[in-house]
Amino acid sequence: DTLLDIDCRQVVECARGHYALMTVIACPPGERANVDRDQGTIHYDKRHPSPQWQFIDYGLSVLSGDFVRAMPDTRPFDLADALDAASRAERLVGFRATRPFFEINTPAALEAFRLRFGSR
Repeated sequence: DTLLDIDCRQVVECARGHYALMTVIACPPGERANVDRDQGTIHYDKRHPSPQWQFIDYGLSVLSGDFVRAMPDTRPFDLADALDAASRAERLVGFRATRPFFEINTPAALEAFRLRFGSR
């Protein structure tokens, strides 16, 4: 539901050797920040972010095999819970995106996307 303008090869290369990587971007106006950066380590809490935080998750994560194997075998499952746990364990690193993302998850957002990029 989101179009990202990012070089995925750079993100994957940055993730090598890490437990989990989350892409982040400076929080756009009107959005609620849910991420903070501290020298590459990411503090993430989707449900209870700190008001001082200034970033938002960009929508692309690179997860190690160990991360995936540690995810609970429950359905339904929210990936945010596993990312939050990795953050608390200081095992979540970040890649800072600089180009805006475009959401298409609501009729209004889809219409704005169509106006910007055309109907195709």
